[in-house]
Amino acid sequence: MILFLSAWFPSRLDSTEGLFVRKHAQALALRCEVEVLYVVGDTNIADYEVTDEEVGGVREITIYYPYRKGSCWCKVVKQWKYLKGYIIGVRRVARPKHIVANVMVRTAVVAWFLSRFKWHCNYSIIEHSSRFLTGESGKGSRIRETIARFVARKAQHLLCVSQYLLDSMRNQGVVCDDMRVVGNIVDDSFYSDSGSNRSSDERHRLIHITSFQPVKRDKELLLSIAQLAERRDDFHLLMIGGGPLCEECRTMVAEDERLRRVVDFAGVLTPSEVALALHQSDIYIHSSIVETDCIAVSEALASGLPVVTTEAGAVQYKITAETGRVVKNIGELVEATDWMLDHYHEYDAEKIRTSALKYRCETIGKELYETLT
Repeated sequence: MILFLSAWFPSRLDSTEGLFVRKHAQALALRCEVEVLYVVGDTNIADYEVTDEEVGGVREITIYYPYRKGSCWCKVVKQWKYLKGYIIGVRRVARPKHIVANVMVRTAVVAWFLSRFKWHCNYSIIEHSSRFLTGESGKGSRIRETIARFVARKAQHLLCVSQYLLDSMRNQGVVCDDMRVVGNIVDDSFYSDSGSNRSSDERHRLIHITSFQPVKRDKELLLSIAQLAERRDDFHLLMIGGGPLCEECRTMVAEDERLRRVVDFAGVLTPSEVALALHQSDIYIHSSIVETDCIAVSEALASGLPVVTTEAGAVQYKITAETGRVVKNIGELVEATDWMLDHYHEYDAEKIRTSALKYRCETIGKELYETLT
């Protein structure tokens, strides 16, 4: 059995947090037994609560521990309750042959301790966080950085979700003897061609999937779209997702006649609804400052869409001349999108889709199995 520990994972508190970790676990479970132990704080409970269920062929054990926000003492108590949550959880899981810690640093410390002092097995780390990206280093404490280097060095494997993240970690001295890239998974529904289900709108269809966080630069994207709308009105942009800046973006659109004519919001959709929306679109547009991987771009490629994107960390490594265009900054996005609206039909959708086959569940599951067993 392989045991997943994770700092992020879907729960009753947030059903989408760490969904990519669940997909990795389920992909691996196609070939071997997998259990997940997730410990998370909940301010709405007075005592520990445990859920134990099977989801997608994986046994998921979630330990909810009570805590309250407040002083430094509250933070100390929270750390103790977090560790006690692991003590409770460890009693429930089967003895693993290998431990996988997802998202450093605290989870990797637990994996190191359990591998050395309890189960005497190897552990690996799968890293997703932007904390280790070039330019983000130095924002954490020296102690945290030292611990990260220690647990990474002791791991059997250090897997990163993109080459960009791997290179950034290596530059910061967070290294392991065996460092590899294992991508995030794209659901099979994105690879099917549903282009025949297009809407009756004859305009060219742009699509953008976002969490409406500042790093996504959605407001700046809308300003670019407003400039483009001054030149032409033969396109439409659909924005999918929700987040802290969503209402602000909606207000921007409502107050600008240029945007009202060409922008709509779909809100948060299910994966199958997102897949359908991509299949009904012509171009994917992306505007983030930085990404460790960006599943949305992978999903767009799997759907056969050419991508117009800013240089956003790992994203620029996904895009070639055959799959889209990369611009240096958001100021160049207007010209690139204007050009793409006239040339997207020249791209080969099947070639674009083929470039994303490496993100399929079967492919990633096989990579994980061969690495971890």
